Amino acid sequence: QVAQTVDVQENMILTMAEAAEAKSGNVGQHIKRVSEYSKVIARHMGMTDEEAETMRLASMLHDIGNILIPSEILEKESSLNDEEFAIMKTHVVAGEQLLENAEGDVMEMARQIALDHHEHWNGAGYMGKVGKEISLPGRIVAVADAFDMMISARGYKSGWDTNKGYHGICDESGKKIDPEVI
Repeated sequence: QVAQTVDVQENMILTMAEAAEAKSGNVGQHIKRVSEYSKVIARHMGMTDEEAETMRLASMLHDIGNILIPSEILEKESSLNDEEFAIMKTHVVAGEQLLENAEGDVMEMARQIALDHHEHWNGAGYMGKVGKEISLPGRIVAVADAFDMMISARGYKSGWDTNKGYHGICDESGKKIDPEVI
């Protein structure tokens, strides 16, 4: 029965995450790739198998706040103007608020990730958090999300090969990315 409960929880999380992903016009496997990358990083950072699995599930909801962002902004194939970007940045707070009353370890971690995954180690992220003010789950998903964005083709760009993506992440060490997570 415990396994069945976990399966139901995972299916609900995946359904919510896929709804947010579909709204953005991104119907690929981004959330699944980010969740697997996050789990691998978590294990290499010393998290237990159970903690890494929590990370995998929680990271699927990193962009849940996109549900509240207008489609014309999410689907825009060119650069966002300043006003559009300001609206886009609100998805992190929206995600945290959507998850704030959800109970359990997975949902608590998902809330942290939703709020922190666009923070930069140097403080230049969406909310201006610096270094370890950013939750560890948020710092891990920031790497997984950035890597997947680099190697994935989008309507407005081609994807890099994995080697170039790895070097792109390394180039951000100490700037956007926590050097420990790299």
